[in-house]
Amino acid sequence: DEAPAEVRPRLLEIILLARERWQGCYFLLTTRPGDVTFLIHEGFEQAKLAELSSAASIQLLERWTYALFSDAVEAEKFLEMARTAFARNPELGQMVSSPLAVAFLCWNYYASRTLPTSKASLYESVADWLIKSRSNQRIAENIDIATTRSILEVIAFLLLRGVGIQGPATVAGIDILV
Repeated sequence: DEAPAEVRPRLLEIILLARERWQGCYFLLTTRPGDVTFLIHEGFEQAKLAELSSAASIQLLERWTYALFSDAVEAEKFLEMARTAFARNPELGQMVSSPLAVAFLCWNYYASRTLPTSKASLYESVADWLIKSRSNQRIAENIDIATTRSILEVIAFLLLRGVGIQGPATVAGIDILV
């Protein structure tokens, strides 16, 4: 919905080509409320996300935790660490009002056995993971990792700031649509 109406068909074509090219990957498209039937007709599923209440975010955090950790003692240890961190740093507690942030927080702990100290450190961990986990593919496709990092850092910064700008932007000499 951020793209001008005249380029949306081409954007959809690019998305569908990418999905066909990388069939083993999941594609998550986000949009503001609006007509997304064209995506549904192409096989995408629609899910509506909203900010979670405090109780719902804790419930989601607990569900993610017990799904990730088969050992109940380890799960309880993580939950206690999270509760302590949220009490000490309200920014972290506010962060889990987003289902995506809950998933990132659980993934971060599962991968590193540490909790982020801020939103910025969580986004940095996610960006590092994205870069490392796809390095071989980027090298095979001759994609510059430094450029990828720059773009991910801009996206993380925009997420951190609540997306203060929208529209075309240039990052590391590459035009992107934010």
